[in-house]
Amino acid sequence: MRPAATLIFLLALPAMLAAPAFGQEGDEQKLKMGDRDDALKLKVNNAIRAGIDWLKSKQMPDGSWKGEWAKFAPPYQYPMGETALSLLALLKSGVSRHDDCIKKGFEFLRPQPLKKTYEVSVLIMALQALYADNKPAPVDHDELTRAVRKKVPIGGRDMDWMKECVRFLLENRTSSMLLLNMETTDAQNFKDVWHYPMTCGDHSNTQFAILGLKAASKCGIRIPEDVWILTLKHFLRVQEADGPEVRRWKLIEDRKHGYVSYKPLTQVPDHARGWCYGTTVLPKTGSADKATATTGSMTCVGVSNLTIALSELGRACPKSLRDKAETGVHDGMAWLDHNWKIDCNPHHPEKLWHYYYLYGLERVGVLTWSRHIGKHDWYREGAEFLVAHQQGGKWDDPNCPGPINNTCFALLFLTRATVPGRMVITGQEHRRHR
Repeated sequence: MRPAATLIFLLALPAMLAAPAFGQEGDEQKLKMGDRDDALKLKVNNAIRAGIDWLKSKQMPDGSWKGEWAKFAPPYQYPMGETALSLLALLKSGVSRHDDCIKKGFEFLRPQPLKKTYEVSVLIMALQALYADNKPAPVDHDELTRAVRKKVPIGGRDMDWMKECVRFLLENRTSSMLLLNMETTDAQNFKDVWHYPMTCGDHSNTQFAILGLKAASKCGIRIPEDVWILTLKHFLRVQEADGPEVRRWKLIEDRKHGYVSYKPLTQVPDHARGWCYGTTVLPKTGSADKATATTGSMTCVGVSNLTIALSELGRACPKSLRDKAETGVHDGMAWLDHNWKIDCNPHHPEKLWHYYYLYGLERVGVLTWSRHIGKHDWYREGAEFLVAHQQGGKWDDPNCPGPINNTCFALLFLTRATVPGRMVITGQEHRRHR
């Protein structure tokens, strides 16, 4: 672990006071923004340090981390996944790339074969973090813009390794249209989702593949344009068709006094429309079927993947597709606002994947450059929960998927670990295209 002085950058992170109740339109929240609350930042830093120490203590002599998913018998075993995830969380939390635990972790991973989407995707993200300047996502717009434009220098055998991982992901896409038995001559080539071995696609595998490809792009590896186009088309096709109207708000921050107030951003309301786990079914909020249930974690996936694809395409994205995708992002954010929860994964029929959902909220907030989701200071509320529920340095959920994974997800949230996109999606007024 780095000396305390080298972790000063984490003081840009917020800690929490109890979130107040909001009143009528324009009411002030008489608390500082989460990441401007100097009195409580130390609590978050202490939680991060304790999480680092606990996670490092769980490294095996061979350099690996073996949690819940390493215990299963093949082909359900993930020998690389928890090691790559732990390395990612530690690097993003400020542990030096020269630390022995980091070196041993990558030495364990190097000879492992590439077999599964999750593992390969997180390995790419960990490699990117190994060479990146792992500071939290900046708050100020100009600093954020500079950080986004900066490429991550990576070369030699690690670049070759990353390219091999990218090839694996590109070669292992599947077609959601083909799985739907859609009558189209392009179905065979319309490869838009990722999957477990020998199964159909799902949005969880797909999100990690997109995150991995985004990390590779940040390192200068060219990702084919059709990856981003097909990602946009898929997530627009499988978003809920309609939902309740939700007001969009503009944040007004008084930095001198620490007050936050709100005003309507547009007279045209958004519609709360989310996503489910399955790639071949249509989502439904309130469904008891885990494949079709619209959930918080999968709605975070939809918002994040649309935002990443828009950002990676830039001006190459056709305007009609961009307009629809921006509407999809706003409506996904509206779903998260309308169904807001911090203490659980909203609407999951089995009440699973809570910490995984919190990491999803972090991605949504950072990728869309959003300080708030609706009137919710997502970082303040999430970090307040995490600080209060850390036990002995770790985080765990009795439902799933084990303390190593949950501790990694918690650290990735607290450090705002996601690399932002190149453009602002939210906060801009635009016509709705339905």
